[in-house]
Amino acid sequence: MVEKYPISIRRYTAADAEIWNAFIRQARNGNFLFHRGYMDYHADRFPDASFLFFQKQKICAVIPGTISKEGIFSSHAGLTFGGFVVDDEVSVAEFEILFSLLDEELRKLNVQKVIYKPLPWIFAERPSQEDLYWLFRKNATLKARLISSALEPKISKPPAKKRYYQSRCEREGLVFSESKNFSAFWDLLDACLAERHTAHPVHSKAELNLLASRFPENIRLFTVTKNAELLAGGIVYISKQVAHTQYLASSEKGRSLFAMDFLMLNLLSQFSEMRWFDWGTSNEEQGRVLNEGLAHKKEMYAGRGVAFDIYEYTL
Repeated sequence: MVEKYPISIRRYTAADAEIWNAFIRQARNGNFLFHRGYMDYHADRFPDASFLFFQKQKICAVIPGTISKEGIFSSHAGLTFGGFVVDDEVSVAEFEILFSLLDEELRKLNVQKVIYKPLPWIFAERPSQEDLYWLFRKNATLKARLISSALEPKISKPPAKKRYYQSRCEREGLVFSESKNFSAFWDLLDACLAERHTAHPVHSKAELNLLASRFPENIRLFTVTKNAELLAGGIVYISKQVAHTQYLASSEKGRSLFAMDFLMLNLLSQFSEMRWFDWGTSNEEQGRVLNEGLAHKKEMYAGRGVAFDIYEYTL
């Protein structure tokens, strides 16, 4: 019997964890967020519905995913971005096959809508935007577009009026260092979010400590202190291409001493060899509202726009 496609698909099971993780590490657009140790920490809230694709018995692509009770497949509901993760050999034409195979399997599972979050281009080790072309061909609609701010540390430098804070803060006795005390930082972050936004961190304290213990090279905490008092801090997610500030927080005293400026300048120096430094998005309501003040703060450090898109299409 002749196969309909030269690529096959099957749903991920826990027995596939080792081969899944090995593929993520060598894929051209892999990211540690797609490692099973990261995705599965909140599997109770986002039940897994991921798929593997094979070409000549070898994995050529995977897609992390979840399916909601409403019959919506998301890649991935618990992550900022997802989409097809592929090896170097997958061609633009074969991306159409990946979508066709996925759609066929999702129909069998009574899925009626797909939400697809492509990987922002700065995170890919090599060009990997073939999925955007086929989303266009499938008449997928742009559901949301958020704007992040990133810079190239080797090329773009903060303006002199920002670099001034480096020496000023040092004279004030502020100290920049790496820390393992994620619990203390979480307390500061939670207090800041509650006070300024009536919100709480996406990750609980226990979750943050768990993920940091699983990915010590990828999830790192940097702090600014004075006389051992925590004034500001930031958790940085480090992938192949990008150092991304996942969380930032400063105390009231820290703000009066410009501790966040000191933190930012030192982080840019710490990650000066990375291809990109990314501050994350500055939006609300799925991009319909821009937090201009937040965006401006990032632009003051020479950050410029990178789109984080979300598409959807019906089956």
